[in-house]
Amino acid sequence: MTLMSTQMTFAVTLEELRALSGRMEADCAGIEPATRILTDLNNRITALEETKNRNQEVYDRMRPDCGTTITIEDCEAQLDLISSQITQLLDLISQRNTEVEKAQIEIDKCRAATEASQATTGAITGTTGPIEWTSPIGAVSPTQLIGKAIKTVLGILGAIALLIFVYGGFVWMTSGGSPEKIKTARMTLVWAVLGMAVIFLSYAAVDFVLKAFGV
Repeated sequence: MTLMSTQMTFAVTLEELRALSGRMEADCAGIEPATRILTDLNNRITALEETKNRNQEVYDRMRPDCGTTITIEDCEAQLDLISSQITQLLDLISQRNTEVEKAQIEIDKCRAATEASQATTGAITGTTGPIEWTSPIGAVSPTQLIGKAIKTVLGILGAIALLIFVYGGFVWMTSGGSPEKIKTARMTLVWAVLGMAVIFLSYAAVDFVLKAFGV
């Protein structure tokens, strides 16, 4: 999954984990540890995103003076720092994706145990409780569908920006010392990083608005 689309999957999974955390069946024993792990990873990702954004702001202030009052080396070092933090973010998100898959297994086990318990109780009393259906995409209203669609589009754009960033690095490595190619590669990297920053901010804004409406 991309940097953005994983946020949606994580939110749905964590919500399900918390909803099931009070169950006492033995098959639900893995719910609480999975909740702690996902919450910790989410906090680490949020902290690293904030640090990266601050470094991006520093670079934005440096950029007009690169090559004049600020050396090119210092500007490139700042870009390298931002690139390193993006790599760390992608690694943390990959870890979170793995934990989301594990958590989903725990959710399915707990839900199956709960439904089996309810079915047994219904057979004894002669009644059965309502069966709760959960949408496969986790959305139950047009507003939620629109919100998830917007986040998915932003995720795709984030992936494209990352590919452009990788392309800029490739052009730089294969420039053979050509000043023109190096300049093109540098500008590609700069605009790719700026694009990712805009996408991150857009995602945060969309997420804030959706939460404000209770989505």
